[in-house]
Amino acid sequence: MSKSTGNVISPLAVADERGADVLRLWVCSEDYRMDIRVSKEILDRIGEAYRRIRNTLRFMIGNLYDFEPSTHNVDYEKLEEMDRWILSQLGVLIEKVDEAYAAFQFHRVYHLIY
Repeated sequence: MSKSTGNVISPLAVADERGADVLRLWVCSEDYRMDIRVSKEILDRIGEAYRRIRNTLRFMIGNLYDFEPSTHNVDYEKLEEMDRWILSQLGVLIEKVDEAYAAFQFHRVYHLIY
């Protein structure tokens, strides 16, 4: 992009059109060590990714509305094999995300979570 050419995409315009969260997600999804790309298509993809992440989290939280830990908690040893596997995969994901944050690789965090 070049201001003299006039092909600049204003962050304020993106925030007004798509929302500040989509703009934030685009920023963290880009590898700042390389040239940063932005276009309508990239912002469309990021907008779709934002909606998928948001809707997935809303669905998951919605399923917990009546969960009562004191009543519904299950000991790890009594969990089904699939549940234990899922928890182990979550642990691996958390470790990788923590490592990426520690290394300031925010684009990697985005890709791991997405």
